[in-house]
Amino acid sequence: MASLSSDEYQSFVENLITSGMGDYGRLSHILIALKEGRKLYDSDKKYLDAKLANEIGILQKPKVEENLMIKLQTLITSGNGDTGRLQFILESLQQGKTLYHSDRKYLENKLGEKINLQSLHLTDSDTLENLKSQ
Repeated sequence: MASLSSDEYQSFVENLITSGMGDYGRLSHILIALKEGRKLYDSDKKYLDAKLANEIGILQKPKVEENLMIKLQTLITSGNGDTGRLQFILESLQQGKTLYHSDRKYLENKLGEKINLQSLHLTDSDTLENLKSQ
């Protein structure tokens, strides 16, 4: 499990329950186990880690300019370039994923300009502090 204390995990699980983000029955079972100081099953640990990673991932998705998305869509429809690769790049950006270095260079060459993806500058500790305060 990530490096949160038992109390921090309890508040995280309570937040998941109140926000409805997860399996209510499983989260309730995990919360009871945490409050009673019992050891969690490995599958429950993995479940919580996935929920925590998902929460952190949502906060760290890069911002993409709409103008870039329009230009990328225009490249795809015009057939100027590898449409499969361009489609993959478009879908990656829409899902908030970071681009591979080679894909970024390819897109910059096709557009003839530098791409400025503004990333959110949150560190893991800042994100964990936000989760702890919830």
